Amino acid sequence: MEPESSASEPVESLSPPETIPTYVAEGVLRQDTETLHDIREYVDELLEHREQQSPEVEDVVGEDEEIVEMRDAEDRGTVVLKLIPCGKESCGSCPHGPYAYRAYWEDGATRTEYLGRADGER
Repeated sequence: MEPESSASEPVESLSPPETIPTYVAEGVLRQDTETLHDIREYVDELLEHREQQSPEVEDVVGEDEEIVEMRDAEDRGTVVLKLIPCGKESCGSCPHGPYAYRAYWEDGATRTEYLGRADGER
């Protein structure tokens, strides 16, 4: 089946973003218009699902805490490495950490789970 294009611009002149793997771009290019709409709907649903699984930064960082790193968790949510002050005025080594937490959405709220000290603790 030939790729469809608009009358004003041939498909060959459209370039996918460099971040899209070639096999994906070539596969999408071979689809008819109806299938492209189905793909778009599926991608929108997938994005919505993933965004619900990964809380925003402001949802997982408390006052005076510092985020060192955020990355997708293997199962669901986001792994957040944070430096946390102990609150003792006499402490000369604050903030402490980094400590790892898994942040995720559940029942419409952000939840966090303490995973333990991360490598490179201070």
